[in-house]
Amino acid sequence: MLTPDQGPKTSVHAHLNYLVIVSPPLTANAASASATIRNFAARNVGASGTEVTKVTVFDLENKFVAHSEAFTEGVREVFSQWGNIYVLSNDGNLSCLQEKPTATKLDMLYRRGYYVLALDIAKTQQMSKESVADIHRQYGDHLYAKPDYDAAMQQYLQTIGYVQPSYVIRKVLPCNRLVLYYGALTFRIVFRCTAYTQPCHLSTRIALARSSQLGSHDASAQHLHET
Repeated sequence: MLTPDQGPKTSVHAHLNYLVIVSPPLTANAASASATIRNFAARNVGASGTEVTKVTVFDLENKFVAHSEAFTEGVREVFSQWGNIYVLSNDGNLSCLQEKPTATKLDMLYRRGYYVLALDIAKTQQMSKESVADIHRQYGDHLYAKPDYDAAMQQYLQTIGYVQPSYVIRKVLPCNRLVLYYGALTFRIVFRCTAYTQPCHLSTRIALARSSQLGSHDASAQHLHET
């Protein structure tokens, strides 16, 4: 998990659920302990040795660094206004830091493989159960591709009721994990039928998919692709 710097701080400011931390001036060089300063030195080859001030935006709810940026002219003031963070540099330049939409933040986390953090953000943002289930599905696909089938199955189990069973069945058929998914799916169906006192019928598709793991793989798989 990404955490804020433990070093000296010039000032600390509050913005919504974020903590904005301003560091004392640091020398820009490729050997800096700060990734932000190292990246700045790499992007600005001629700026090596320049003193820069780092501003870090830390998400208090999910406990990770949401943004970090280097300012070459130092920082005079930081303030929160109109839902944004404003950074006033010593040269009078005013920079505005705007929070990205949740969907954009999640896409960035997916690309880095931070699915657990994506799930934490989805919950703190009170996203719908369907949206949370879709993150579990993508996390399952990510683990399946590694391949880490057992861990992927744990994610797929969280999608029951929101993702089409046929999607997961086609994934788990080749890796012999169908019985676990079928058992959880059956329990979910029976529980719903009991709760609503309605007759319960398992679909032919799921029943045949289960039989494939018990022996008739080819015929059942063909049925799945044809229906």
